[in-house]
Amino acid sequence: MKYLHSHEDFKYFIIETARQVNLSEFIVEKDYWVTYLLKNPVKSEFANEFVFKGGTCLSKAYNLIERFSEDIDLLMLETEKTQSKTQKEKRLVALREYIDGLEDLTYTTGNRSALYAAFRFSFPTISTNITDSVGKEILLEPGFRGGTAPEIEKKTITSYVEKLLDGKLFVLLSQSLTLPSFIRVSDFVLTLRKIRFSRNFLGQIRRRKNFIL
Repeated sequence: MKYLHSHEDFKYFIIETARQVNLSEFIVEKDYWVTYLLKNPVKSEFANEFVFKGGTCLSKAYNLIERFSEDIDLLMLETEKTQSKTQKEKRLVALREYIDGLEDLTYTTGNRSALYAAFRFSFPTISTNITDSVGKEILLEPGFRGGTAPEIEKKTITSYVEKLLDGKLFVLLSQSLTLPSFIRVSDFVLTLRKIRFSRNFLGQIRRRKNFIL
């Protein structure tokens, strides 16, 4: 099975996409790998065991925010395999091991409890303009929760580069995928607060800079 990153011109696809969407090459590249990571569990034994949520879901699935959101939040759904805390923790480990076994994704570090985990994965980068504002690794945060199951709907997401190349590289595997997802009001409000703080902070810096000059 071929993936877009195996194409000999992948680097130039990233460069051209970055130019057209006016984002850095590393953001476009990392967005591709975030989508790649999300796509594979959908086709695995974990297919019906998680729901996509959080800031990246707001951005990729609902287009409610324009900023690049790089971390992946997954709500793990309780199944017959995950009735106890021990079973839940083992399932989180199994998910980590599955993703670590994917082509070009490598588990680097992380922590977990019986109900929640934070795993970091590295990916091969071709970009040279990496900044501290975007993490060099993908942070995956799967977790179980109590209470009733959320209202779930299926949404289609794709990477920036695949969207640009849609229909042009038919021999390659499409990066578009459909994920079960849901939106919590708390996710939306928290994300908006982060954006507002960021804009206010940048505004203060600009005002100070203008005053000094």
